[in-house]
Amino acid sequence: MNERPERQRLLIFVIAYYAESTLRRVLERIPSAIFQEFDCEILVVDDASLDRTFAIGREYKENHPDIPMTVLRNEFNRGYGGNQKIGYAYAIAEDFDFVAMLHGASAVA
Repeated sequence: MNERPERQRLLIFVIAYYAESTLRRVLERIPSAIFQEFDCEILVVDDASLDRTFAIGREYKENHPDIPMTVLRNEFNRGYGGNQKIGYAYAIAEDFDFVAMLHGASAVA
């Protein structure tokens, strides 16, 4: 039998808080090759920012329908650790093998 082995599942978890000026660039820097190597999904969790962070995440998802992506927004700020718990709980619930955490407000050149 020549069955193709299943690819391992990778969640790219983007913590986003007041990241309207950087989130799009952070998402664009995720290498496209990672989607061929892994069964990959991007999760953006906006931690109740009052700027356009959530809207930018949703726009990115709409403009890239080929990329599996979920964009969530916390109703109230859960803090850095609380936001991480949400992402890791999502990864466990969705049975991901690995999580790569990125910061949506990362300094990018």
